[in-house]
Amino acid sequence: MTDSPDGTESVGAESADDGQLTIRIPNPKVYMARQSQWKGRRGKPRCDHCRLNNLKCDRVLPTCNHCAWANGRECKYTPLPTPAHRGIPRCDRCRLKNLKCDRSLPICNHCQEDNEEDCNYTPKKRHKVPTETQTATPKGDRNVTPYTSKTASFLVSEVPSDHDGEGAAESSTANGNGNENGNATTPSNKHTFEGEMRTEPQIKQYKPPGSPTPGDENAMDVDSEMFQQVGPDGAVTWVRKLALPPLATKTNSSASGSHYHRPFVLDQGMIVTTPHVDPWSHPSFAPLPTVVLQTLAAITAIEMPTRHAFDEALIRFVGGLAPELRETATFITDVYAEVAHAVSEGLVSELSPRLQLWASCHHARSGSRKQHLLVLPRDAYYNMNRGDEEGLRASYVALTDGEPVPLKPEESAEGGLAALDPLAVFDRVPVQPQIYDILVYTHRNHASAPSMLSEARRIGVATITWPMVEIFVRLCPLCKMRGKNARVPAEEDPAPSASRPHSHISKR
Repeated sequence: MTDSPDGTESVGAESADDGQLTIRIPNPKVYMARQSQWKGRRGKPRCDHCRLNNLKCDRVLPTCNHCAWANGRECKYTPLPTPAHRGIPRCDRCRLKNLKCDRSLPICNHCQEDNEEDCNYTPKKRHKVPTETQTATPKGDRNVTPYTSKTASFLVSEVPSDHDGEGAAESSTANGNGNENGNATTPSNKHTFEGEMRTEPQIKQYKPPGSPTPGDENAMDVDSEMFQQVGPDGAVTWVRKLALPPLATKTNSSASGSHYHRPFVLDQGMIVTTPHVDPWSHPSFAPLPTVVLQTLAAITAIEMPTRHAFDEALIRFVGGLAPELRETATFITDVYAEVAHAVSEGLVSELSPRLQLWASCHHARSGSRKQHLLVLPRDAYYNMNRGDEEGLRASYVALTDGEPVPLKPEESAEGGLAALDPLAVFDRVPVQPQIYDILVYTHRNHASAPSMLSEARRIGVATITWPMVEIFVRLCPLCKMRGKNARVPAEEDPAPSASRPHSHISKR
């Protein structure tokens, strides 16, 4: 460095000699006029040095802002590979032959290799939403074409389908007949032509085996309508309902005095979801107690697991049990009817060995003369006298069948057995389809598994085990949601270790 006579440094003289201190400011006009080798929509690439060191390059040619500070550094721009051309169509020739086009202008790579000079780029066809129906129809007319998948066909490519071809042939035939008859072309005929041009994507949806096909005229009436319902567990159910009849005048409705109720027409194999829980019923089997049936009618079905989901889980659980437990864990309708008939007729010896052992160990009795019902004496009355037990069983049968309860003179005089409630002495054995209804009743307030078991014992139901209750609680959508919400605060706010009580355990 050289000092000036007054003691100050000569900055200008040194900057002129030293090239490293020269600050080169690029001219913006020159920068905008220059173009790099890249042509695309994603902007110009950075130089190799800035891209390697992840620096913000101003892309000035011949030297960028970072390379200008270092003398002798080569500022080189390497073209980037061709990106995924999103939204840019291929040329007509590559699209026809299904080739990978680089979309270069004026001629792409494949057309240049084959010496094809006719390299045309045709834009994708996008139809506009038809508005003729809304402008041509009068204001008071309600027959306005809704915005459905037919009118939204401009979102898909124009690929003709067999269904549309048939519709086009029919519409063209109808238009030809109309012209022969001398009818003038109306605005409604415009829609027929637009219907020929428009297409909609052919989406195949899964249907259960029992669901009717669109072309099946016998399985589906003209006035009926199919719709899907999705349950809280994601199960898709198909329901068909009849269309409502046209509204009649007040005089006709008051004169007839009958109101039309929209029925649900069910097909074989369909699963219908209702807003409330419908209990299982069969004329050959005794129904559940009245208090249970009335409560089920007021429970919202969406807050409980679906019946088919629980039945499938229960079947999987029973199928994994040991053979000696599988036969008596739950009773399907056929096995239940067989055991109930054998117990009522005294033919227990004709049952299978495991069913004989189960009936003899639990003192299985018949709880009805009109329907199939098995009852078991509770633990407190297991060793009761056989005569006293038979008298209480007769009272239980009378209460179940809706008959008057028999009252013996000696019982009324002693008052011993008369003070006992037959419903408190015996527990009923449910059929397998009734297990879901019982668990819904016990879980009506979304109680825990031990509370559900206690409630089942309180209403006099046997053979409800812990695995059944645990499966039901795990499938409950509301309990799942509450469990997730309770788990998050517990993870975020753990209890301090100092506040926890220390348990002194003696080690031996």
